[in-house]
Amino acid sequence: LVAVYKKLVNDMHFPPRNILVAGESAGGNLALALCFQLQRLREPLPGGLILMSPWVDLTKESFECPSWQQNCKDYLTVGLGEACAQAYVRSADARDCLVSPLHAEDHELSALPPKALLIYGSDECLSDQIDEFGQRLIDLGLDVDRYRAPDMVHAFPLLSDLAYGDAGHTAVVA
Repeated sequence: LVAVYKKLVNDMHFPPRNILVAGESAGGNLALALCFQLQRLREPLPGGLILMSPWVDLTKESFECPSWQQNCKDYLTVGLGEACAQAYVRSADARDCLVSPLHAEDHELSALPPKALLIYGSDECLSDQIDEFGQRLIDLGLDVDRYRAPDMVHAFPLLSDLAYGDAGHTAVVA
C-alpha cells in the first residue's frame, strides 16, 4: 500500500491533500495502518479517511466487549472474528497500531489525516470499538463525522439492497 500511495504522490503528482483513503472492515484497518506507516516514514499523509465498519481492535480482549457478546443480529460471529483476528495478527503484537489502530498513542492518532468519516451500524459486533476510536479522534481535535446507523450490522452499506431492501438503501443513500 505504501508503494502505491508513494507512486500516486511522487510519480503521478497527486497532491496528498486531495487523496482520500477508504476501507471497509479489515480494509479500514489497512487504511489506518497505511497512515501510521506513512507517519513513521515521514511521508505526507492523505487529506482524509473514509472508514466503513473499521476493525480497529484485534486484541483477544476486544472479543469480550458488549457489542461482540450481545449484538446477535450481526453475521460476523465471535468465533469467526477470533479466527480472522488470529490469522491476521499471527505472531505480531496485537496492540501495535499497525495491527490495532485503537491502541495507537495519542501522538500517532492526532497526526492522522485531519478529516475522517466513520460509517457503521449500531448493532454490529465492532460498534463499541468504533465508538471508542471515533471519540478518541474527536477528543484529540480531529474533524470526524460519524454515522452510526440504527439497527444495522457490520458493513451494512455493502449489504443495503441485498439484506435490507428499501430501509437499508435509504440509510445508505441518505
